[in-house]
Amino acid sequence: AEDQPGLKLEFPPRQQQRYQLPNGTWYLSANGTVTNISQNPRSIPGILIVLRDSKNRIVHMDEVRAPKRVLAPGERVEISEALVPVPKAGTRVEFGWKPN
Repeated sequence: AEDQPGLKLEFPPRQQQRYQLPNGTWYLSANGTVTNISQNPRSIPGILIVLRDSKNRIVHMDEVRAPKRVLAPGERVEISEALVPVPKAGTRVEFGWKPN
């Protein structure tokens, strides 16, 4: 992931949920925040979500967008996304900025 000076991306592990729906499909609920820690307005790039298996192989990748495109200094926005379907083999999730 590319560095985004002035933007803080937080997706605490305890806020991520992965479970199986009644129809057998696997679901990932990704929850976090983006905060503008700079003194200037900042555009929010895409957020890349990568799901890896137990051997550290990428089994799923998706991009999500913040509900707001630009944050004022000190402003924070909540991200709450449902990814369906995701592979059952995915055991670890990583978050970062989408490369340009």
